[in-house]
Amino acid sequence: MAPAFLVMAMGLVVVPILAGLTEMLFAVSVVSASAGVISPLPAYRVSRISARRQGMELGIESAAVSLGRWWAPRPPACCSGFPRLEGAAFFAAAAAMGLAAIASLKLPLPLARAHSEARSSPADQADATV
Repeated sequence: MAPAFLVMAMGLVVVPILAGLTEMLFAVSVVSASAGVISPLPAYRVSRISARRQGMELGIESAAVSLGRWWAPRPPACCSGFPRLEGAAFFAAAAAMGLAAIASLKLPLPLARAHSEARSSPADQADATV
């Protein structure tokens, strides 16, 4: 997750600086692609971590995502009338993505490896040693 957050942060930093259409399309494509990578990952992690109450945990995750999508446009809209703050929303979003990248480094090991190790039975392990 951290690389996707960092790529998104870099794309957000350059968006307010660019003037050409081609460069802007490239930067927006980078931001969109990294958002496409990031979006399913929290739901995947929640579904793998919570075995018994997956529905409730995924509902909480979905509510948090919806709240973020509702709240995210408000601060930039407040800055839009001030000429000196035009790019501030992009820089703030890039800073948030940088913090998210740092926070994602604190997550446990990749779940696929941890999940496969937890699922292997003692009989499977005995077969592997033979």
